[in-house]
Amino acid sequence: GSSRDGTWKCVRKIPSAHKLSVYSVDCAPSIAGHGRIASSGADDCIHIFREEVGGGRTPHAPTFTLEVSAKMAHRGDVNCVRWHPRDGNRLASVGDDGLVKIWRYKGV
Repeated sequence: GSSRDGTWKCVRKIPSAHKLSVYSVDCAPSIAGHGRIASSGADDCIHIFREEVGGGRTPHAPTFTLEVSAKMAHRGDVNCVRWHPRDGNRLASVGDDGLVKIWRYKGV
């Protein structure tokens, strides 16, 4: 839609990102230089999606591929996932199990 602040347009959807509700999405910091997105949800999983450089039909419609999943990342829903603000190899997650977990991610 449009507003006084500009126009927003959905340029890509990631179908079937999770089997159940998605609770959190976070983009890696630009300093990481890898263009990955982390997501978490009610299926107890964390997924890492990699942006395919040049994979979109247009430069304004990026394509993302599931790179890796941490299944059963928590005992219960994974409520939030966040990349470290300066280190694109570390993630933090929090779940219904009451735990905060720090993950080290090494991309392919």
